[in-house]
Formats: sequence, structure tokens, C-alpha cells
Amino acid sequence: MFLILEKKDRIIQAAIDSFSNKGIEKTTISDIAKLAGVGQGTFYLYFSSKFSILPAISEVLVDKIHEGIEKNVKSNNFEAQLTEIIEVIFSIIEEYRELSTIIYSGLTQSEHIKSLGDIYSPIYQWLNKFLSKYKEDGVIRSTINTEYSSKIMLTLIESTAEQIFIYNELEPKKISEHKEELLTFLKHALGIY
Repeated sequence: MFLILEKKDRIIQAAIDSFSNKGIEKTTISDIAKLAGVGQGTFYLYFSSKFSILPAISEVLVDKIHEGIEKNVKSNNFEAQLTEIIEVIFSIIEEYRELSTIIYSGLTQSEHIKSLGDIYSPIYQWLNKFLSKYKEDGVIRSTINTEYSSKIMLTLIESTAEQIFIYNELEPKKISEHKEELLTFLKHALGIY
């Protein structure tokens, strides 16, 4: 089983590298297999097409965000934790901007975009628990639907980070201003003024 996982991981990494260098359209299955050190048949044991590997690539990014949140959100109050969540997501999107670009440009071209909800599930669950705690404590508004709000919150933070790091290279002062506005917006949406 270990060797199987190792091969699959090599294929995923090779796809990330190939897509980064050549783009999704110009990358072939042969390119990915060769870079991974496996035959094309081995590629097809795990993935049916180059687009079908995109959810696995998405999982890499989602795992990094989830690990970052679990590791770095340590403060004892809501606003500080919300700030830490924003910081973690922004730093990961910045660090892995090429990966984000690959994921979103590729997934929008395929039927695999539907799998994103499942892939993001660990982060949604973490945020749902986070919001539920502060709802129970009376910190955020009592009428909030934490399940929906966790998805909206992640989408808003991630989308803002992508706008900055993928589409608009902004100077640090502008990035800080965006983060502050995002924090204020989220606090107001959650009933904190």
C-alpha cells in the first residue's frame, strides 16, 4: 500500500509541476507520467484524465490551509482568531499562488468543480465549529446559520486573497488595507460592531 500511495503522490506532484510549467492545455498525460517516473498505464490506474487529477491537487492546497489554521489559530478571543484565520489563508494563497491558479483555471474547465465542496469539507467543519462556539457564547449574532456562514466566510477570505496574489500584485500596505476591510466586513456580517 505504501508504494501505491507514493506513486500517486508522485503523479500529483508531477502534474503540479507540469501544469505550472506548460499550463494545463499543453501538458499531456505522457508529460506527467514521465516526470513522475511511472508509465502512462500507472497514471490511468489513479486518474482517468489530466483534468481528473485536479481534485487531488486541490486537496494538497486545502490540506495546507487546514493544517495552517489548526496550527496557527491560537488566540483566546474571537477577533484575534478571525485575524489569524485571515492571515493563514492569505499566506498560504500567496505561497501557493501557482497551485491556486492551476486549480481554479482547470476545475472551471471540467466537471470536477462539483467535487470542491467535499474537498473543502475539513475547513468548513473547522469554521463551523469555530462559529458555533462563539454563537453559543453570545459573541456573534444568535440568528447566524453557522454551516452556511462557514462556507461564505472561507469563500470570501480565499477569494480576496486570490484577487490580491493571483490577479493583482499589490504592495504590502494595500494588502494590509484589504485584510483590515475584510476583517471589518466579516465582523459586521457576524454581528460584531
